Amino acid sequence: KEKFIEDVLYGKLSAEEILNKAGYFGIDSSYDSYTAIAVQMDDYYLVTQDLDTIEIEQLENDFAASLKQVLEENKEAYLVENKAYDYVICIPSKVNESVKKKIDGVVDRLRNSFNSKETYSVTIAIGKTYRAIAELKDSYKSACEALDYKFIIGKGQNIYFDNLKSKVRNEFYSVDYNDLELDSLIKFADKKLIDQKLGDLQAYIRSKGSGSYLYMQIVVGSVYMQALRILKEVGGSAEEVFYNPIEVYNKIMTHQTVEGMIKELSKVLYKIADYVSAKQSGRFNNLIEKAKEYVKKNYYKDELSLDEIANYCNISSCYFSVIFKQEAGETFIDYLTRVRLEKAKEFLKVSELKAYEVSYKVGYNNPTYFSTLFKKYTGQSPTEYRNNSIKQ
Repeated sequence: KEKFIEDVLYGKLSAEEILNKAGYFGIDSSYDSYTAIAVQMDDYYLVTQDLDTIEIEQLENDFAASLKQVLEENKEAYLVENKAYDYVICIPSKVNESVKKKIDGVVDRLRNSFNSKETYSVTIAIGKTYRAIAELKDSYKSACEALDYKFIIGKGQNIYFDNLKSKVRNEFYSVDYNDLELDSLIKFADKKLIDQKLGDLQAYIRSKGSGSYLYMQIVVGSVYMQALRILKEVGGSAEEVFYNPIEVYNKIMTHQTVEGMIKELSKVLYKIADYVSAKQSGRFNNLIEKAKEYVKKNYYKDELSLDEIANYCNISSCYFSVIFKQEAGETFIDYLTRVRLEKAKEFLKVSELKAYEVSYKVGYNNPTYFSTLFKKYTGQSPTEYRNNSIKQ
């Protein structure tokens, strides 16, 4: 049933197929309106960058459990997982119900559930309500458009598509930049042509005359969102490239001249182009190998951190965290721990250093924590490991 609803959301089924399969899955045909709600954990990559695998799993489970708890009160609703930090709730309503009241009630319960979280915030985007289940894809599309506004109006909010200012929204999404070909230029990392097209854009904005500042905000915001969508197309996200996507947008908008705003925007597009190019060509491998070599040479430093290595590789820590796990198959913290404990095993085998001295040697200033970690990793305490090694 979840796969069927997912296919409906993504527009993979015809209206006829939807009607036929709805009956097969026992979906009540008496509902006459449907609303999609997108629920997304904010700054997922930032929140999880310093967590180990178990902690990340616990965080994701907590997020999912909060959603499921709210849906326990709405048995007819459907929950679809896009990613571990990104879900869609589909709410059907009957003609004798107050749809707005029902939707508001679900949103309020969701917000109350997530407001108590200390480690992360959540943005809830409510799509437009449609009359037929086959139109759920349109409701979901409008929810995604509302969710896009998180990058403009901030995270941790409830964003109703119907409440967005119609005039601004319509202008925002009607701006056509096909002539600028920015999508293909970003994908091919052609920075020279990006500059040229942004110069054309600058001239275009200036042509708006006295209303150019407001129009500039709309236009530049649209270009920014267009670039973020390209990240999604290649399997990435804004949080992988930028430490804080909202701050990036705000920095662009703080400029009070066309020139300043365009210059700041170009830096952003360059960074996205570099990411897309690397993603497509597999150049991440060399970067990860460079990071691993740095760890092997500096594992003994107790202050060694993800931020330090990200700076060494000249990328954001959030970005580094994601691509490291993607390319290495484990989190950076897990890799650092493994390198340090393998070194600790070597010291215990070939030296007479005491366990606490080995702890300091491999970058742990807390011998008790080191011993606990070592036993978790090897199944033995440092002393037991040394004794068993001697026997062998």
